[in-house]
Amino acid sequence: GRYEAFKNNFEGISVANVMASRKEREQSISDGNGPAVITKKKLQLNENADMTLEEYEEMQAKKKPAASESSDPSSKLDGAVQSAMAQSEASMALVEASAALEEEEEALARQLGLDSVEELEIALDSLAGIAEDGGELDTSIREARVRSVYLDWAKTNGKEPDEKCFQTFSTNFLAMEEFSKDSGKEMVLNEFADLIEEEYIAATQAPNEVKDEVPEKIEAVEKEETEVVADEPVEESAMIVDESENAAQAEAAKEQVDAAEATKKQAEASRIIAAAGLQFKVVFNRSGKRLIFFCTLERAEFKLDNVMFSNEGCIEGETYR
Repeated sequence: GRYEAFKNNFEGISVANVMASRKEREQSISDGNGPAVITKKKLQLNENADMTLEEYEEMQAKKKPAASESSDPSSKLDGAVQSAMAQSEASMALVEASAALEEEEEALARQLGLDSVEELEIALDSLAGIAEDGGELDTSIREARVRSVYLDWAKTNGKEPDEKCFQTFSTNFLAMEEFSKDSGKEMVLNEFADLIEEEYIAATQAPNEVKDEVPEKIEAVEKEETEVVADEPVEESAMIVDESENAAQAEAAKEQVDAAEATKKQAEASRIIAAAGLQFKVVFNRSGKRLIFFCTLERAEFKLDNVMFSNEGCIEGETYR
């Protein structure tokens, strides 16, 4: 049909353009000018792009004057020979262009870190919203895959499936899956994979007594500060001692607040690491500003707050800042 004729013509022109571009680039490299910017005008489809060769020749024959029909038979034979030679040359050109195109596709696949041209085609189709079977790519497929993993995980860990928990699980799972692809490490889902930060802290730690005690300490300090003012005369040296003690207590209370914040950050880092199946610890100092890795025997990388950390080169017991 017309579509098949158009498709064949389009492929032929595309291959010819690829060959011309490759030839111009190779010529530029051989001349010592490096890869050239292709300036040669490319072939384009005209209004006869949906015709076969026979149809096009028939149309051209009808346009010729009637006198040409009475021309020498030998000229017709020469024309047929030339046409056959042209077709043979075109076929050879198509074969060479196809090989050149395949080489360029393989080079592009290697540059993108893919193992084959087939993977490149699948990736390009995926970007265009096309599934591997040629149909439209359904974004719900990913959700169905994650949900299947979630149901198996819930059954293994003795948990009842819950839609809210599934959303958290899905976020954690996709993040860990991406981490696993980047790091090359096998992903391990533990029993905390469906928890958010606050839930993880509550599940893995005892009630934070430090946080509860801090307000009481501050209140006690404020109370003592108000009690400094007394009706009875107080010696100046005694007042200085009391103020010094109050300042020390206030500083201690502030340190406990900082320690509580550091504990919270440590718990969040530990939750992410535990969910990703990594085998090293993260510790913050009291101000919560410094991150220390206690490395184990395995090499691992971890991204937190848009900063990538790695324990490469560490041995067990050492710290990596």
